Amino acid sequence: MTVTTRHIATSILLVCLLNQFVTAQSPASCRCSDVLDQAIRKTTNVYAGFADKVNAKSQLRYNTLIDSLQKQAIKAPDGFVCFDLLKRYAGFFRDLHVSAGYSPQLSPTTIRTIAYSESQARAYLAKRSALKPFEGIWELSSGKMKIATVADPDYPGRHISVVLSSTLPNWKPGMVQAQFIGKTGEYEQAHYVFGDFKSRPMGIQPNGNHYQIWGDSWQRIVPKAEETAQRPLESVVVKQLNPEAVYVRLPHFTSSQMAILDSLLKTHRAMIGRTPSLIFDMRGNGGGDSGAWASEEFMQLFYTQPIPIARALNRASDEWIDKQAAYVERLRKQKKADDSELKMNIEFLDSLKAHRGEFVPDKTEYVIRYDSVRTFPKRIAVLMDKGCGSASEFFLSMAKYSQKITRFGTYTGGFMDYGNANPFSLTCDDYYMYLPVTRMPWVDTDPIDNIGYKPDVPIPSTEKDWINFVLNHWTN
Repeated sequence: MTVTTRHIATSILLVCLLNQFVTAQSPASCRCSDVLDQAIRKTTNVYAGFADKVNAKSQLRYNTLIDSLQKQAIKAPDGFVCFDLLKRYAGFFRDLHVSAGYSPQLSPTTIRTIAYSESQARAYLAKRSALKPFEGIWELSSGKMKIATVADPDYPGRHISVVLSSTLPNWKPGMVQAQFIGKTGEYEQAHYVFGDFKSRPMGIQPNGNHYQIWGDSWQRIVPKAEETAQRPLESVVVKQLNPEAVYVRLPHFTSSQMAILDSLLKTHRAMIGRTPSLIFDMRGNGGGDSGAWASEEFMQLFYTQPIPIARALNRASDEWIDKQAAYVERLRKQKKADDSELKMNIEFLDSLKAHRGEFVPDKTEYVIRYDSVRTFPKRIAVLMDKGCGSASEFFLSMAKYSQKITRFGTYTGGFMDYGNANPFSLTCDDYYMYLPVTRMPWVDTDPIDNIGYKPDVPIPSTEKDWINFVLNHWTN
């Protein structure tokens, strides 16, 4: 995930070259000007932060951008060229929960293919005096695909990932698996093709010889770069480091990972209950579809006093109401009439309808309370960095009520003010906008976006082993 604004000032010439990523456009042709206009309308109507972002100070700059994009959209074909215009529009808001999407379903016949061998890749890499972080020969952790990420031999100034070998169905050597389109903050942006030939815009941030995109984990095999820092594990981990400290790793706040974490914490409850210190590693945790409260076992580790949960304000737009109504209908087919989840969502939908066009607060005030405070762990170190945002920052907003927690690392990414981002489709099925529909009450007094949370104990950039840093800090 990216951690700064996604606006990339790319020349029209360079953008037009992106169409070479595929050899054919999507079957349904769309006018880019229509797609852009609908993206603007949806964002204006739905985005909970629109009035905060487009105000007296920014209105002229916003109008200038719209005028420029609309003129370009008239001449732009659909596909990646049009997507770039949507991405530049989304970048105006400097909110990482606002993003444009373009996910065409490619195929072995539509994906670009070039003649490129592993020997060519090795020769190219050997001649390079300074490699970009993403350049090299990479292999999936499963061993089912090997790629070379190199300069595009046909288009100067661009980089591609080309398949060298693969045992995945229908993937052949020479297929272009990813097209790099520019850097945004700490992330390289790429049009990335997954194993099922679904293409998505993704942020890539190599960490030494590794990077991960959703379920795809890549390791660089040529050349091996020097690791600049200890690489966090990409799986949920609960283990004892020594008699004095337990290590817990959570890569993402997703429902599936929270369920795994909850199970592991229960399994190791006795061990944790006799160990005074705990390190919670959430480096690179960009959030997810869940929160810390999804595991009471986890919450009780750091709980020391009641934790009030801020009530979000829901923007009751027509589009959000329609989406909620469709969700309620799905629940009606699945649940009994007296089901609590169905009842809650019906009440929420009725509230939105009653205040159409307004901001509607969450119906109930929620405070997390437990009957007791656990003796162990006595102290908890939270490892955080610029890759932390959204649900992980929401965890930090709760963690401030705990006397056990000390934050180690760097500033977090800073994207938590507007949330509950949902996809809203545009004129063409391949395009969509992710738009937050909630606004947090702290925006007016203590905003987080593009600021982030400050660590209590900064860890210097030269430090490779953050875990050992914490252990030494505790013993010194």
